[in-house]
Amino acid sequence: MRRRLTLLVGATMCLALLAFVVPLALLLRTVAQDRAVVAASADAQSLVSLVGTADPDTLRFSVEHMAAGSRGPVTVFLPDGSVLGTPAPRTSAVRLAARAGVIRTVERPDGREIVVAVLGRQDGTAVIRAFVPAAELTRGVTQAWLVLVGLGVALLLLGLLVADRLSRTLVAPIAELSAVSH
Repeated sequence: MRRRLTLLVGATMCLALLAFVVPLALLLRTVAQDRAVVAASADAQSLVSLVGTADPDTLRFSVEHMAAGSRGPVTVFLPDGSVLGTPAPRTSAVRLAARAGVIRTVERPDGREIVVAVLGRQDGTAVIRAFVPAAELTRGVTQAWLVLVGLGVALLLLGLLVADRLSRTLVAPIAELSAVSH
């Protein structure tokens, strides 16, 4: 009887833990991805006014400084065909941004690409490309998941210990009554 009560509490706790831990783990993964994409977008957006107005030397220095300090590559494609920052090929998203003047985030197998078109330059449309590698999109997620699993196991063990103690106090009088009746 005592073991059955403990198993019942254990099964109930497993279901409750799964109901909370699985959505929380998925949320952690989404937050990590959003954090990385927002940081890359902020890097790209911080260069917009500079790309639109700065002279070539200042622009080159600023882009190289930004590329060195960011978590992923940052590249500026100028209308004359020159590339500043981290060397990267002109992807279809970059070409589309240069033609249509759009801001896009493109999912790729190796990460996410954020492209920002800079309109208003005298020589044409420049494009800023910030890239977030796949490793950056999942940075810290594994450690957070391990902490969640460890916390879940600890809570389950604590629940089983409490259930065993409670079931012992519930079953003891029944066991005594059974002994007396025999």
